[in-house]
Amino acid sequence: MNPMLFRETFMQRLPLVLCTIGCLVLWACGGNGVGPDDITADTPDQGTDVVPDVPTDLGETDEGSDPGIGTDIPDTETVADPGSADEGVTGEDIPDSSDSSDNGDSEVSDIAEDVPDVEDGQDVEEDIFEIPTSCTVDEDCDDKNACTTGTCTDESCVYDAIYCADAEVCTVDTCHHLTGCYYPNLSCDDNDECTEEHCDEAAGGCLYADISCDDDSACTTDSCHKFLGCQHVSTNCDDNNVCTIDSCNPATGGCINTQVADPDCCNTDNECQDGNECTLDTCVLGSGCVHISQSCADGSICTLDSCHPLIGCEYEQLDCDDGLSCTADTCDALQGCHNSVQSCDDNSPCTDDFCSEAEGGCVFADLGDPNCCVADSECVDADACTIDSCIDNQCNHAPHADPLCCNTVDDCPDVSDCTIVTCSLTVPESTDFSCSYTPTGVVGCCTEDEHCVDTDSCTVDVCVNYGCVHNPHPDPNCCNTTEDCEDNNLCTTRECVDAICETTWLDTPGCCNSQPFLATFDTTLLGDFFGDFSYDNPNDPVGWSIFGGEASSSATLALYFGDPLTLDFANPDAPACCTTFFGCANDELCQVTGSVTTPYILLPPGVSSTLHFQAFVDTDPGGSYDKLWIEVLADGVEPVVIWEKGFATLPWFPASETQMAVWVDKTADLPASTIGTQVQIRFNFDSIDGENNLGEGVYLDNIKILSACISP
Repeated sequence: MNPMLFRETFMQRLPLVLCTIGCLVLWACGGNGVGPDDITADTPDQGTDVVPDVPTDLGETDEGSDPGIGTDIPDTETVADPGSADEGVTGEDIPDSSDSSDNGDSEVSDIAEDVPDVEDGQDVEEDIFEIPTSCTVDEDCDDKNACTTGTCTDESCVYDAIYCADAEVCTVDTCHHLTGCYYPNLSCDDNDECTEEHCDEAAGGCLYADISCDDDSACTTDSCHKFLGCQHVSTNCDDNNVCTIDSCNPATGGCINTQVADPDCCNTDNECQDGNECTLDTCVLGSGCVHISQSCADGSICTLDSCHPLIGCEYEQLDCDDGLSCTADTCDALQGCHNSVQSCDDNSPCTDDFCSEAEGGCVFADLGDPNCCVADSECVDADACTIDSCIDNQCNHAPHADPLCCNTVDDCPDVSDCTIVTCSLTVPESTDFSCSYTPTGVVGCCTEDEHCVDTDSCTVDVCVNYGCVHNPHPDPNCCNTTEDCEDNNLCTTRECVDAICETTWLDTPGCCNSQPFLATFDTTLLGDFFGDFSYDNPNDPVGWSIFGGEASSSATLALYFGDPLTLDFANPDAPACCTTFFGCANDELCQVTGSVTTPYILLPPGVSSTLHFQAFVDTDPGGSYDKLWIEVLADGVEPVVIWEKGFATLPWFPASETQMAVWVDKTADLPASTIGTQVQIRFNFDSIDGENNLGEGVYLDNIKILSACISP
């Protein structure tokens, strides 16, 4: 056969050859007593010549690794055990060479050397080696595998694996199909850089000892890392002082910090102070102290600038006085002296203002209007019963708040036969005179209210200037008997209890309480509830109270948030930061808050209810500061906000009511979940900050709840 043709044909059929090798190895590993007929029965093609691999390395073998010769090597742990090491291997343990990790190119080269050349067109299968299956003698059963022995039994070849064992603990027993048994050294590598390992026959396997990482230096911390090996961490002797050279004594491990020879070396600016106020002394790390002459130029031509080494910069003001009384002499930093005509306006409409050099400056001539004023002190008159003030530059004399104020006894009211009237000082140190009354002792006169009590519960019996006065009771619910309480209402029953008519609503279809709550704050005898309000005022005296102040919607009293003494809501504990529109230094000190809560209110069942109230607000008009809001409280649920003062989403005033500090009617619907339940109404205020808190505050009046049913 032509050798070149054989090689070409072989290279074309190389994949078939490798596949056949794999099949044969499977047969070789089948165990003792397995004949070629068994393989033939399972393998579709037995006509391919098996070309074995040649081992490339028969030296030391790693634990459990495949040496590339088709042999499974037992793990090191098994080999190192004297009881199981070097047990030997047989041909049954040898895998096919196609599983080897050897380089594929060397396999092809080895195969090519063992296969004869063929001519083009010749059938290469005629010379391919076939493993004998039939025989007459043992010599006929040569399968060319160094790891098996063939015997002829009943004219059929039987192949058995040979046994490889050298009885050495420190070797791995294995077999290669070309060379037979071989025994590479056992590898004891534990993949730990911190141990030294070797195999000891006498000890029965691998031995491991820790390595020493001591570098004989006290300036390092020595340790060992499993993967990196010995580690030597140097001692940190850096004292963070640029003026020292830092080192470590290897014998003792102590740090040495040696001062540098440079006297200008420094770490901080304080070390560089030279005592001269005309220099700027700084420390430049690595360079030393730097002293730069300080500039005293203030950019103004109105000063003469200089520097004194002990004092520092000095600025002598330029004298711009022109010697005239009617000029204002000033100096502009960029333009210099400026002498402008002096303004003599005293901001008083009661004077004619001008400047006179002859009179040495401004003159403020009185215009002669006796009622013109600038301050309250200019309006004081001789009448002790007037409050004298200056309003819009005109004197105003309002009546005294004390109705008994007098100048003479003729000014005293309620003169009767029961009294002797005098006009005298209220207290010795006072300037106010007041009427006083002493009894005459006439029969029928009184000295106190108890003397005037009659049998009618619906009169208010008082002693006025020693005479009895019986005024009608202000409470329309006042009664003497139950008959006085009859209201002809089928939805209620009324009876007189302690001189007050009490109403009970009947559970009658079509009947309900149309006004379950009312608070006018004017009297405790009108059915109002203000006496049962509860207050939370953490910034007392600023907080909620019953007060008349400058305004109330009904009669004289209202619910007020602010300070009744100062008529504002500025926190008196921090006056310095709360007396200007802007610039509060500490909002936490200046902030004021408070809340007031009604008693429990029983809402009628089956109908909705609405809160009605009147509000007078003199605060910041926005919604982000000076917040005012109203909540509904019910047992077991979170408070619900039903109204709040705002600007955008919840306008404080409708378009027709854009001014603050006026009385405005307001309403807020109560949640549907409160129908037929007991609730409380809570009114809240929070200034948020301390700025612009000099308004009068908040007044609420005529607070009531109306239900959507016919009033009884």
